[in-house]
Amino acid sequence: MKLLALVYSVVFVIERRTLTLFQCLVDFAKDLVSYDTGMKLGDSQEEDVDPARAEFDASFFERSILVQRLKLSTLPKAVKTHFEQVGEVLIADVLRRPSGKSLGTAIVEYAEPKAAKEALEKLQGTKLEEANIYLLPNKRGLERDPKPSKVVYLEHLPRTMTDGDLRHLGQKFGKVLDAQKVLGKDGKTIRAGFIKFSSNTEATKAVKMLDERMLHGFVISAQLH
Repeated sequence: MKLLALVYSVVFVIERRTLTLFQCLVDFAKDLVSYDTGMKLGDSQEEDVDPARAEFDASFFERSILVQRLKLSTLPKAVKTHFEQVGEVLIADVLRRPSGKSLGTAIVEYAEPKAAKEALEKLQGTKLEEANIYLLPNKRGLERDPKPSKVVYLEHLPRTMTDGDLRHLGQKFGKVLDAQKVLGKDGKTIRAGFIKFSSNTEATKAVKMLDERMLHGFVISAQLH
């Protein structure tokens, strides 16, 4: 009987220590999750929407503009400096492909909507590192499901390309209603142009076939406008 009682006592101690060790491991896991995420285990991960933050996010598009036709070597610092002529710039970011290569496009965010509007009026067509830039209001983010477009905007075109050349290029993908080069304030080409197709499908097809393709020694870009 004494031997049996001794065995039960040993088993009880082992089970108790095992449960204690298990509980320690559980507590450690909870602390680890809390440290890594800032939340306790079991806390809800749903984030309440801050009205002020929502208003800020919506105003971003009113305070920002798109800058196109940049030189591929242009850095964000140069973009920020150029656009500070009309107001305080919070962020100037050059968009890049996954490879890291510049898209020749940037987003500039101002502190006030008034400055963004003034930039569109006063800095349109100005030179930034010898490139005549083209500015657009940043409206794309306001449309979760943007409507298809019949117009294709092309950049980095050969300087010798004419309106007729653009039309001929577009006719490979569908019926072209209009094709024009974009000129700077000095009347010279800025290596960009528009092609308007008779349908959204034709325009989409043209973008897929022309974007990042070689044309007379130049890698052009194409996007719906």
